Order: sequence, then C-alpha cells, then structure tokens
Amino acid sequence: MKSRGLCLLCLMVIPLITAGCSEALSSKPLQSIPGSSNNETELNNSENSQTASNTDVDIDSPSGFASSSHHSSLLSGENVQYSDYEIQVKYGSEAVIISPKESFPSEPVISPDAQRMAYIAPFEFEMPGEVWLYSIGQQEPVKTLTSEDFPSDKSPNRLLWLNDEHLLILIGNKHGTIPSNRDIFVYSLQDNSLEHKLELGPTEHISSVSLNSSQQLELEIETYDSNFMEFTARNVQYPLEQFIN
Repeated sequence: MKSRGLCLLCLMVIPLITAGCSEALSSKPLQSIPGSSNNETELNNSENSQTASNTDVDIDSPSGFASSSHHSSLLSGENVQYSDYEIQVKYGSEAVIISPKESFPSEPVISPDAQRMAYIAPFEFEMPGEVWLYSIGQQEPVKTLTSEDFPSDKSPNRLLWLNDEHLLILIGNKHGTIPSNRDIFVYSLQDNSLEHKLELGPTEHISSVSLNSSQQLELEIETYDSNFMEFTARNVQYPLEQFIN
C-alpha cells in the first residue's frame, strides 16, 4: 500500500515541476550569441557603408556614371574603343557611343594629357570631313571645325596633337584619287583659331606626319612625276615652334 501511494504521489508532482520549468524558460529573455545573425547584420551594414564611401559618383560623367582612377584618362584600346567605324567611351560598366558607325568617324587621336580626343567625321571617300572634339566626362562631342573652315576643294585627312592645346590637321583634295596631302593647318584650343602653316608643291604629298623623340615635326614627303606614276621620298624635320607660335 505504501509503494502504491508513493507512485501516485510522483505522478501528481512531476507534471507540476515540468510545467513550472516550461513557464520559466518561456519568460526568460533571449540573449545574443557571439557570431549570431545580429552581428552578421551589423557586419553587412558596415561593409555596405564602406563600399558606398569608396565609390565616388562623378556628376560630370555621362549619366552620373561611377568614376574611378582609370576613368580619369582617355586610353585607346581600354576605355576608348574604336571598332567598325564606331567610337565608344566606357564609364564603368556603361558605354557611351561618341560617334556611331553611320557617321563614318576616323579613328580618334588622344591628346597628350589624355583628357580630349579628336576625330574626323565623316571620314569617307569624297565626303567633306569635319573635325570633332570630345572631352572626358562629356555626353556628346563638339563639332569644332566644319567643311566651310577649309578651302572648298579640300578636306581633313589626318590629325595629330602637337601638345594639349594645338591640333595639327593635314588636308588634301576632297575629290579624286591623286595623292594630295600637302597642306597643314593648326587649330588652337586656346583661342579657337585656325592657321594655315605649311603648303607644299602641286606634285608633293605628305604620306606620314609625326612628332619625333626630339619634339620635332617629322614629315615623309613624296614627290611625284608629272603623271603621278612614280615618286621619290624624303624625310623632313621642322621645329615644333614653327607650328604652335
């Protein structure tokens, strides 16, 4: 009888103890465990804040594209792309079409300080070309010289930066196939002036123009016979001051 009474007493007491423990556990506030999701949230917020502070938005860049150090310069083959007669400039993951293929632009030439580029458009047989300038961060290029700025029978054929402020423009006959690049003009960005700097003879043709290591203007000049069938070539150097002063 005593054993049966003890068993009945146990059966009554155990549920009460279990219920009390459950109530105590449910009323106890939860504590954060190191490395828990709360800390992960704080870490993510910190990372997002740091990322935002490291990304500067250049309001002068087209469409407010995010800028970075490698976008502070125009670099041919990198953020400046010329393919299939189309010029593009990349700002981050975005690309701006500077001159579409329908405009037939020439390959752009970039200024020594890598802040501007120039090109001829249209650059097509027997079409009067015009000179365009694009500065980094702009949405669109600027038509700087029109066909009316050159002699009526001439058109730009080649461009070369002499320095950051002076652009050499080699022009030739607008029509025909006879080699005729024999006039050099220089455009000054300082005062927006255009000057005729050099004129060769009627049977001469400038086949190459460049700046050499001595900062002289170097021309390869071809002199043709009266039938424009044969020629002799020579290299001529000019002091750069002759063209920028």
